[in-house]
Amino acid sequence: MLDVVCTLGHRVSEFARTEDLVSALISGARFDSVLASFDGDQNAALTGARILRRAAGVPMPVLLMMHPEQIRQADTFVMDAAIDFVMVPCEECEMVVRVSASIKAAESLVISEPLVFGRYLFDPRGNTVTFDDGRVRLKPREFDLALFLFRNAGVKQSRDAIFDAVWSRNRHDDVGTRTIDVHIANIRRKLRLKPESGERLSSVYGHGYLLSLDDE
Repeated sequence: MLDVVCTLGHRVSEFARTEDLVSALISGARFDSVLASFDGDQNAALTGARILRRAAGVPMPVLLMMHPEQIRQADTFVMDAAIDFVMVPCEECEMVVRVSASIKAAESLVISEPLVFGRYLFDPRGNTVTFDDGRVRLKPREFDLALFLFRNAGVKQSRDAIFDAVWSRNRHDDVGTRTIDVHIANIRRKLRLKPESGERLSSVYGHGYLLSLDDE
């Protein structure tokens, strides 16, 4: 089934253990969708999926690959629109449809309410950031990157993690190290992320970037 996912334009990463995937998500890795299989009954599978969602911190779609004996009540899944299931084994065409549908369902749950991080207020509805005496409108990609960094303040982010979080939904972009560095520089300047202000966006040699806030 992994080959089917690749035909949709996605790269595939495999994790043998749930705790390894959770660790990767906490460290900043982001995925367009997660196909997960858990041992145990239906409750165990739903619990595992919700653990993955909490670790991601965003509306990440989770598609459970379940066996018939694991499913007692299919209507249980409507309680979480970004958790869906597919019964295995299944046809390749069904897997394509279910993966695509799960991603669209999660996209409909994108947060639209303002988010506060210290003195910074992020408003996704207008791609604006308000702080101190000013209000800055960022370009869409700059806003996504800034929000990702603030949500993960205090955690070193590799360039690969940044790419997966901000650019992965448009894989046709020609994204390289220079592109990411330019976006970082713009965010640092526009949001005044300087040590003297209490916040700093620093480069981590050979790795990526780290956003530090004064309340950490």
